[in-house]
Order: sequence, then C-alpha cells, then structure tokens
Amino acid sequence: MLRTITYDIIALAIVLVYIFSFIFILKDSKGKGMIHIVIWCIVNFFFPIVGYFVYCMYTKYSQQKEC
Repeated sequence: MLRTITYDIIALAIVLVYIFSFIFILKDSKGKGMIHIVIWCIVNFFFPIVGYFVYCMYTKYSQQKEC
C-alpha cells in the first residue's frame, strides 16, 4: 500500500516538473531560448519512458503482476 502511494507521488512529481518546465520555457524564450529547446527535447524523449516505467511499477505493486 505504501509503495503504491510512493509511485503516485513520483508520477505526480514527474507531471508537475513536465508542466513547470513547459511554462518556464514559454516565459523565458528570449535570449537563451535554444538551451531551453534542447532541454525540452530531452524531457520529451525521457518523459514517455519514465512514465511507462512508473505506470509499470505502479501496476506491478498494486496487482502483483510482472511487467
């Protein structure tokens, strides 16, 4: 039970970081915008992988199934 709550918090934190990074890039697009675009591309690449991993771990611990 505690593990599923932990994975919920991790998943929520990832989503919040994703949203805040998007807002940050939109607000600070002048001058050093290229760095933010590169970071955004990296985030976009890793987000589905991390999201799938968190979902996988969450279902594994909540239903006791292998990924």
